[in-house]
Amino acid sequence: MGGFGPIKRLVFWQNMPSHHQSGVLAALARNHGYEVVWAVQEGLSGERAAMGWPEFADSGVTLVESPETAQAEALLSGRFDETLHIAGGIFGVPLARSAFFTGMRKGCRFALMNETPLPKGMEAAGGRSLANRVLGGLQPAAQRVVRARYGRQVLFVLAIGAMAEEAYRVFGWGEKVFPYGYFPAGPGEGFRAKTAAEPFTILYLGQFSHRKGADVLVQALAQVSGQGWRAELYGAGELEGDCRAMAGQIKGGVVEIHDFLPWSEAMARLETASLVVVPSRHDGWGAVVGEALMRGVPVVATDQTGSQVLVRGSQPERGAVAKAESVPDLARILDSWIQRGPMPLERREAIAGWAKCLEPRNAADYLDQVIRWSQGGARPNSPWEPAPETSQPER
Repeated sequence: MGGFGPIKRLVFWQNMPSHHQSGVLAALARNHGYEVVWAVQEGLSGERAAMGWPEFADSGVTLVESPETAQAEALLSGRFDETLHIAGGIFGVPLARSAFFTGMRKGCRFALMNETPLPKGMEAAGGRSLANRVLGGLQPAAQRVVRARYGRQVLFVLAIGAMAEEAYRVFGWGEKVFPYGYFPAGPGEGFRAKTAAEPFTILYLGQFSHRKGADVLVQALAQVSGQGWRAELYGAGELEGDCRAMAGQIKGGVVEIHDFLPWSEAMARLETASLVVVPSRHDGWGAVVGEALMRGVPVVATDQTGSQVLVRGSQPERGAVAKAESVPDLARILDSWIQRGPMPLERREAIAGWAKCLEPRNAADYLDQVIRWSQGGARPNSPWEPAPETSQPER
């Protein structure tokens, strides 16, 4: 865009200060010299605080919680030549929506960060307001309107998950679509993958909700023919009672259902699991997939889980992809993993080594390259994609 200079300031407009994103923003400030402002609609919710989600720590990022109208206006005014605004979920987050449309009128440069639209009948965690449900239903048409009217001011779209990448290409964003995800911190530089516990242990971490599909997992476990395995499901929600009732009828293995674990305890429990399962009917990303892989644990996710891209056709083998809501398909895949037994330690170490690409600092490097692409630089691959091949000189 003529008249604009290099981007030096990034203003993120999102729903809350999640640890799935904070590390990336901190690395953008620390490693790449950006001035980073994080404007969020609300602070960490009581529910997530109770689950042990880490609080945001000051790390060179300016956090603005629940900005008043005047504060938001100030962030959108001035310094147009060096600022890029990144709006997360403009059809689901009122703050992001207001910032986007106000910023468009002011002539701001924007990027979008979005998951795929929720399918009809699926609800976000905690439900959504009537206005957001209406907007969600209209989103495919509304996205095309946004593309047609504001496409020149939107430099790129960060599409969170496999389904979002496909959806935003359909919406007409073309080469401006870049695959993206959520990037919680890994277990640390000195971490070594651990030997899987005996017996073969399947782990589920999440809500007992229709969208998350814990009931599909329990039904699949009832159809598994293998013997002597163990499944531990941690979470809470409206389907917990049904899952407990079904689990009590399973004979081939032991199924335990527990309340959710605080995040740090969940990560520690995850380290010795044989297999993590994400049985979602719909999941925009599914952060536990990356959290498991960074600890060397293979994952079975559904084809309606955005982070399936991390295990689909993977080398080294990092898991498998099951058909969403298909009890027989998930049971078949679980049976095959149980019959093979726990993965050898060296293969778990290979998974953890590969998954270092998912560390927040690497996601920040990638986002910096995407920003540079928007200003004429080379197009980057996502952190989890192989680096582009370079031609070798003849000898």
